[in-house]
Amino acid sequence: MVSQPLAGLFCTSNLGWQSIYYLQGGITIVAFIIFFLIYSDNPRDHKYVTETEASYIEGYEPSIVVDESLPRVSYKGIFTDKSMIGTFIVAIGNFFCFNIFMLFAPIYLNKVLELNIQQTGIISALPYLGNIILRLIIGPVSDKLTALTPQNSVRLFMGLSQVRLFTNEKKTFNWAFNCVRI
Repeated sequence: MVSQPLAGLFCTSNLGWQSIYYLQGGITIVAFIIFFLIYSDNPRDHKYVTETEASYIEGYEPSIVVDESLPRVSYKGIFTDKSMIGTFIVAIGNFFCFNIFMLFAPIYLNKVLELNIQQTGIISALPYLGNIILRLIIGPVSDKLTALTPQNSVRLFMGLSQVRLFTNEKKTFNWAFNCVRI
């Protein structure tokens, strides 16, 4: 989300498009150094954690008891379940579409819509910015909905996520709300 506008900015500057790699490499090195200086495996060894906080973090941990009387996990049953297969298909499709969009949207914006490089970088990042904003809004809203069951809440928001935005077709919105009735 940050790289695309920066890449557009750097491509139009005297530094050239290669400089975005140096910038991101530098940011990665700085983040690594900060992590290395702050991170600790044990809260008691951490210089910014008080004794009270360390005691709270380490608190009571129940021991894990393996109950041999419970049935073994059927991994074959998990991987052959219709809902799991559907989840795998959706995850693969999501990954595929995300990568296609991430790779070819800037090309489309630049070559077909003839936007300049800087505009292409900024506009390419907008869907991801919108995604973050909507997740921050919709997540708490869906948690607070008491009129809908969790299953119907998921159906509603999944249906709404598939609505074509900026369309004049009222049928699209009706379809989204009909998903709740299924």
